[in-house]
Amino acid sequence: MIILGILFPWSIMIVWIAILYFLLTIYALRQKQATCLWPAIIHSALAILIWLSGTVVLFTTALFSTQTFLDTFGQGHQQQFIIRFLIVLMIKTAIILVGLYFIYQLFVFNQCRKYFDHVRNADLPQAPQEEAMELEVIQDKS
Repeated sequence: MIILGILFPWSIMIVWIAILYFLLTIYALRQKQATCLWPAIIHSALAILIWLSGTVVLFTTALFSTQTFLDTFGQGHQQQFIIRFLIVLMIKTAIILVGLYFIYQLFVFNQCRKYFDHVRNADLPQAPQEEAMELEVIQDKS
C-alpha cells in the first residue's frame, strides 16, 4: 500500500492492468474461450523468465558470498554455521518451490487452452468430404 501511495497517479494504471488481466482470465475460463487464455499464458511465461533471472542472481550470490545472500533476506546477523546453512537451505527451497508453482501454472493454462480448442473443434460439423476421407484412412489402417 505504501508503494501505491508513493506512485499515486501511476498506481491506478497498474491496478487496472491487474484487474483487466484477472477479468479476462475469468471470462476465458467461464466461456471456455481458448484465445482469451493467451494473456495468462504469456504472463506465466514472463513470470518464469523473471523468476529464472532472479534465481540465477541469488544462487550465484549464495555461491560466492553467503553473507551477502543472508543480508539480502535480513539474516546476516546469524553467526552459527548450522543456522546459516539451514537458513540458506530454506530460502533456496522456497525459491525453487515458487519456480515449480510458476511452471505448474503455465502448464495448467496451456492445457486449458488446448482442451478448449479441442472442445470447440469437436463441436464443429464436418463436411461430408472430410468424413469420407477419415473413413478411408481408418479402413486403410485395418
